Amino acid sequence: MNHNNNNNKYEIIDSHASPYPSNKNSNHSRYPYTNNTNYKDWLNICQQNQQYDEGFETFESADTIAAVSAGIIVAGTMLSAFTSPLGPALIISFGTLLPIFWKPGEDPKTVWKAFVKIGYRPFGLPVDEAIVNLLYNKVDALKTQFEDYQRYFDIWKANPTSQNADAVKNKFLTLDTLVIGTLQELKKDYAIILLPGYTQIANWHLNLLRQAADNYDKWAPSSNLSIQSIYPQDYISDLNTCLTNCSTESNNKVSSKYYKCILKCRTAEYINHCSEKYQDGLNQLKNSSNINWDIYNAYRREMTFTVLDHIAIFPNYDPEKYPTGTHSELTREIYTDAVMRRYETGSPIPIAQREQELTRTPHLFSRLNKFTLFTAKNILPGLHAVQNHFSYTNDSTVRLSPIYKPENLSEPNTDNPPPFDISNTAVRSIAVKRRYEYYHITAIDFDTIDGNPRRYNSGYTPENLGIDYFIFTEFPAGKIPPYGLGTKYTHILSYIKISPRGNLSLPAERELSFAWTHTSVNFNNTISNTITTQIPAVKAKSLDPSSSVISGPGHTGGDLVSLRSSMQIMCYVPTAARYQIRMRCVAYSPNRSINLTLNIAGVTNYSLRALGIGSIKNIINPKYDDFQYIYFQTEDPQQVATVNLSSNFTMFLNSSDFADNTILIDKFEFIPITNTLEENLETQKLEKIQQTVNTLFTN
Repeated sequence: MNHNNNNNKYEIIDSHASPYPSNKNSNHSRYPYTNNTNYKDWLNICQQNQQYDEGFETFESADTIAAVSAGIIVAGTMLSAFTSPLGPALIISFGTLLPIFWKPGEDPKTVWKAFVKIGYRPFGLPVDEAIVNLLYNKVDALKTQFEDYQRYFDIWKANPTSQNADAVKNKFLTLDTLVIGTLQELKKDYAIILLPGYTQIANWHLNLLRQAADNYDKWAPSSNLSIQSIYPQDYISDLNTCLTNCSTESNNKVSSKYYKCILKCRTAEYINHCSEKYQDGLNQLKNSSNINWDIYNAYRREMTFTVLDHIAIFPNYDPEKYPTGTHSELTREIYTDAVMRRYETGSPIPIAQREQELTRTPHLFSRLNKFTLFTAKNILPGLHAVQNHFSYTNDSTVRLSPIYKPENLSEPNTDNPPPFDISNTAVRSIAVKRRYEYYHITAIDFDTIDGNPRRYNSGYTPENLGIDYFIFTEFPAGKIPPYGLGTKYTHILSYIKISPRGNLSLPAERELSFAWTHTSVNFNNTISNTITTQIPAVKAKSLDPSSSVISGPGHTGGDLVSLRSSMQIMCYVPTAARYQIRMRCVAYSPNRSINLTLNIAGVTNYSLRALGIGSIKNIINPKYDDFQYIYFQTEDPQQVATVNLSSNFTMFLNSSDFADNTILIDKFEFIPITNTLEENLETQKLEKIQQTVNTLFTN
């Protein structure tokens, strides 16, 4: 945070000063790597000493800028690359990915050290350079190998001779084994601390496996090598059931089919590990003494940028589900540091209470159209209250939030200002101006993506001015997700809240929070006629009163819809095309009685049906593997429906017999019927027939 008039801006998510007090303690007994302290003992020490008081080191936001920036750019690169109809194997070059982490002219450890700093947040301890070095040595060795692989791949691509194919194949096999070993090591000790770094390597590996899935049969068209001859036993036994299935499906031969299956196994493994360790870190913070909301929120936000956003996109590597490109969206809402005092007098306010005061409950995805800022008049002029004007996706109704303001205060006289209208643009950055010593907000500058800023001014200018900046990393040229807002700005303002707490240092002080959404989201639910379009369920226009939005499990890129009766979704198809429609969901149905129908107004004269929805035992915090893809079918239960869509249309999803059932919907996917898709479906049919025949002969 810049508290003076120098107005220094940082290209980060926010430039608040650290929520952690400074620490002069250099007690190296906290470092298990430097004196071989047992890892479990070290965790116990962390939990015993985790007070977040004057005895702990500063974790400044500036120390994590490099990691956050890299995380945002990687997500944008992936989202952009997956929209290519050519598929990711030809688009996401390691020559594009690796330079994000090693920038010319910078210390090569900068990004990786920042990743470790984020991972350390739950422990409230100084960063151990030995752990930084452990991670960096691993990734630096991999970097060299990936660069060599990319060079061999490019040579083969330009000149696909058998000699070049053999060279890239051998390089792949060596690199694949090396990456697997590295990830296994990082999963052991310090898994929470190393999680952002682990996620990046996992992404590299999935990209590598996708390339093998697409190209291995071209590299070795007459290969008859067994899996055991390529990979050691410890590799085969790592994911026993999944890998055994892959071996069976490929007749125990190394092939493109084998790597397609392995890609699915590793995707599940990496997503589940990242989700679990993120939650472990968050729980550690929740259970810490004297924790304040900004520390908790900073960890959640930074892990979203460096871990959760990435694993939400990992499923797109699946070449069978996404043989051509796909448009994905991140609908999660993040919060920058609140404009408030870091430490309250007495006991800190519980995290759950702060969440209620400063954040929104789960909701349908909304767009901020306008906002009204009220100024107090009969006390020292300053921001007193705020009201949001927002709408759901493709809904013309503008909804009003409550007027957020302090409670238990005598109501000051306020102005009645017109709202700031941003319906044709969006706020991309904010500068909050206040009295240097206090959180008495006197002016706010809102910069918009159309270059036409909005300015709030209370009419009072303090002698000592402090400024809090909220500025996000931008997408590099060529890495802008094309189906969203199509802007280089990565996040836009979605909501503003003022805490109801009124017992602050001054009557004019306020506690203020800002919510932001990702610009990959398309406000019109536009559906492509060339690639698969994913429409998150939270982008519905409406839900019936019995249905609701619930918090997502962390790996879905946003929240989920808990459907009890019905929901309505409006979409737009610029170019008419034929589509199949499927739904990604997870369900609990003890009686297996879930019955869903999909009606598309003006398109079909019958209800599409979702059949064969499997049930899991526990729907709380579902894992990646628990989700299933359900195709909507015609009146013939053996036939997937194909529908002609054009222009604007409305879908109505209805359920019945839901007394004891629960279904959580992640997204709907619209798959255009292209030549590539038809060829892929025909290939899958033949593979299933061949697998059935093989099973019969085997038995």
